Amino acid sequence: MFSQHTDISPIEGKVILSVNGAVMFPYTDYASIIPTPFGTGALEYYFDIKSRHTIGLRFYGGIGVMEGWDTTRTPYEFSDGIFFFGGGITYSYSLSDKLVPYIFAGVTNLWYNPLDYNNNPIITDKPASQNLSDISYNYELGLKIFLSEGTSLNLSGGLFQCRTDKLDGLIAGSHFDIFYYGMAGISIAFSGKQDSDNDGVEDSKDACPGTPRGIKVDEKGCPLDSDNDGVPDYKDKCADTPAGVKADPNGCPEIKVILPDQAAEKINYNSQKEYPAGNMVYTDGKLYVVQISVWKTEQEAETQSKKLKENGYNAFVDKTLKDKWDSILYRVRIGYFRTYLEAKVIADKLR
Repeated sequence: MFSQHTDISPIEGKVILSVNGAVMFPYTDYASIIPTPFGTGALEYYFDIKSRHTIGLRFYGGIGVMEGWDTTRTPYEFSDGIFFFGGGITYSYSLSDKLVPYIFAGVTNLWYNPLDYNNNPIITDKPASQNLSDISYNYELGLKIFLSEGTSLNLSGGLFQCRTDKLDGLIAGSHFDIFYYGMAGISIAFSGKQDSDNDGVEDSKDACPGTPRGIKVDEKGCPLDSDNDGVPDYKDKCADTPAGVKADPNGCPEIKVILPDQAAEKINYNSQKEYPAGNMVYTDGKLYVVQISVWKTEQEAETQSKKLKENGYNAFVDKTLKDKWDSILYRVRIGYFRTYLEAKVIADKLR
């Protein structure tokens, strides 16, 4: 499984071991380029900075053979066994928990010993068995494609900019020797931090161990709770519970309604002293009721009240209101509620 923190790079805080195969394309004083294979290994560490952006250190080494030929040169063909070791800095930006492009720049010590077609050293002002060495600069652009939480496929291309013109044994032309390469390999990521539930937060900082896989978490390792009702988003069936309203196990407002026809309850709601509390809600100072509509005929009011009951609301018709001609008005209401917030939840749904 992949990291649950999509806003954090999957390689941050990790040590990565890589093995790669590559093809070298030399650019030397010999006109004809012969692509040749070489292999590398690398050890990297990426700093734990809790971001899609990541900075890392890389130490690497490799070995290969460089070859070229040119009938205008003497000798007309060369072969140079090289090996190198170096280090540098990598910057990456995580596009997702599977795709991490990066750029790298490093400094390399390069050992080389160019030979002619008879395997004789071309550079003779040194012992035949001795390798020459020089500094080169390594630049690379690549992409890590994660196949699993700790394994990635690496694709990259780059170059070694040498500070010598002797890799082919000749000093000619106006440029130092360069070799380009294309590379592919596999990386294994290790972490010194224990994260038992794989939520991207190490156990020592995880306030909610055991988070199910794939669930987004906050910086404390707890499942996100957008409406702060105590029920995490992945379990919350009512994601917009108002602040201050107690939620049931499904994350929906836990509303206690006092029904007008409950024999066990005495309703002492005084509609003569009621006043608007806002958002279709009225109160007598003790209890709260949601007013849906007002009708001139009881039949119309009862028809709407019936529809509301069929939809699960505790609706009833109140007949205590009179108009200026002293005619009874019929109010369709839902209630009663012990708190304004409970009433407001229903009012907001039916507004």
